[in-house]
Amino acid sequence: MPLVNMKLSKKEAKADSETSIIDSPRYPWGLSINLDEESLTKLGVKELPKTGDSKMVVAYVDVTETHESDSIDGKKRRNIRLQITDMSIEEKASKDVLKKLYGDSKK
Repeated sequence: MPLVNMKLSKKEAKADSETSIIDSPRYPWGLSINLDEESLTKLGVKELPKTGDSKMVVAYVDVTETHESDSIDGKKRRNIRLQITDMSIEEKASKDVLKKLYGDSKK
């Protein structure tokens, strides 16, 4: 399965922001993972990475909720809520490794 870049377009980011484009989010709400001290310990993170470093997260998730609805404007809206149950944080994989695992990804 190819990896998909979830970064918001400038138009999407501006629509999600009540202030200037500078303060706009880079990714959709809900795609951020916050790890507390207990979680970092469980994952074996002894030294915090530097801000801006890239890591690879591998996770199993349970689908905890699905929802699909139709609106008066004719648009369908879908939502899936995922609960991470098991995960690992690794050094960022090389593009060759990612290509072998997931195929080509366009960013």
